[in-house]
Amino acid sequence: MPIQNLGLGSLENQYKVYLKLHENGLQRIKRLKELSNKPSYDKAPKTYSITEVERLIEISRVTIRDKEKKGEIIYGEDQASSALKSEYRLSDIKLLRKHFSKGFFNGSTTRLPNLKPLVVSIGMFKGGVGKTTHASHLAAHCAISGLETLLIDLDPQASATLTMGYIPSLDLEGGETIYNTLVNDTKDIINVIKPTHYDGLDIITSGLELQGADITLPNDNMNNRDGLGSPLLRLRNALSLPELNKYDVVILDLAPNHASVSMNALAADNARFLPINPTMLAYGSSIQFDQTLTELVYLLLRHKKILQDTGDAYNELSIIEEMENKIFRVLITNDEGNAESKEASDEIKKLYGSLVLDGSMKHTIALPRTSNELALMYDKKRANIRGAKESFDRGLFSMMDMNDKILNLFKQSWGLNL
Repeated sequence: MPIQNLGLGSLENQYKVYLKLHENGLQRIKRLKELSNKPSYDKAPKTYSITEVERLIEISRVTIRDKEKKGEIIYGEDQASSALKSEYRLSDIKLLRKHFSKGFFNGSTTRLPNLKPLVVSIGMFKGGVGKTTHASHLAAHCAISGLETLLIDLDPQASATLTMGYIPSLDLEGGETIYNTLVNDTKDIINVIKPTHYDGLDIITSGLELQGADITLPNDNMNNRDGLGSPLLRLRNALSLPELNKYDVVILDLAPNHASVSMNALAADNARFLPINPTMLAYGSSIQFDQTLTELVYLLLRHKKILQDTGDAYNELSIIEEMENKIFRVLITNDEGNAESKEASDEIKKLYGSLVLDGSMKHTIALPRTSNELALMYDKKRANIRGAKESFDRGLFSMMDMNDKILNLFKQSWGLNL
């Protein structure tokens, strides 16, 4: 039998094929975005029924309606019809929280001056464990709960970016990631923050250019060490800017690796969540991740000793001395509920003990179904759900329950009432 070429042939032909695939792919995903968001191209903010508002702020609809009819609650541009209001935006819900003293911070809707923002990393070596799914849903959950939130997509695959309505190479141009912040100017972080379709939730998008930071940061000839100091502390320094203090929570969605950008995230966080789906492969990967965390802390302690011995030209010693992990939890995700999942979950709990968050995120078709629409479960109205609504409910309530438990951890770390 003669030799057959089953590939794409010459470099010239490969270039043509890959370029065409990329161009066609962008147009197809653009059409998917248009279909998912129609009649608008961009994501429209979800509105909430009075039943949902009642649950979110824990005030009866009778009380809310009575205040509206008396004109004691002013929503703004639609004040004339406020008593007949059937749909509420997150900005309306924020106003209701303020009126009824139902804000996150012991009734207040603004963070108390003595409380610092939480910087939350969600990372794991293994792909497919729900890292981006949970980072994106947690970010939305925080915003829905009244927390000012910033989601930073640190994965060049840009899945969180897509979920929040931005298509790299189409909606975004070069320079709209955190690359320049890490390599050239920490203050540039202010310039790359974008709004999302959730009031109170902003995002720093990602894209392929971010891969360059993993090449540049370890290279002393390229990483601008003389101007910015340690390449491991760039993100932490950026997040300490006064302009970022307006956020109550910053959520970092890590790439599934231990390259320089991921290490920057882990050096910048003060709360850390490790998602593990209950399989022995994911369990084994988590052990490798633990080794990386050990090595990271060792590097930071070694750098601290060097600064103490040789001087601190960039004021990094105080930064390292203030590093503290306020929350560490393992999240069991994509739980099939079968014997194999239980066996793996038991092993995870034996290793991590009380560090495992109670409960698990149940496996449901709702997650991949909404992901196929470039959406979150929190984006969807129940009446518009494709397929069995019971399956969607199971997935949504499981996600909400997990995120409510995480927000309770936030409250505990801030010393707030549960």
